[in-house]
Amino acid sequence: MIVLHTVKGDAFAINAGLIERVEGAAETHVTLVNGTSYLVQEPLDEVVRLHREDRAIVQAMASGHRPIGTPNVGPPVDGPLPLRLVETEKQDGERERP
Repeated sequence: MIVLHTVKGDAFAINAGLIERVEGAAETHVTLVNGTSYLVQEPLDEVVRLHREDRAIVQAMASGHRPIGTPNVGPPVDGPLPLRLVETEKQDGERERP
């Protein structure tokens, strides 16, 4: 989740993974994949930076790391988090789905 601000200054959080596009001119419009659009105070480059940081944190935590500077929230991570295997490869090179 990233925290943005409406033009009136109210803070709100959105799931960065649902952002489809960000358009910046005089104002910054954030459009989600479902078509919902928000007009925000943050400039385009700030929204992009926040999105990149959010993705990096999610990726690091999925690998079992707690990125430097992130709050110590949630249960402690002892090694990599379990990931679900989507495909495996058979001996003969064919792919098998579980």
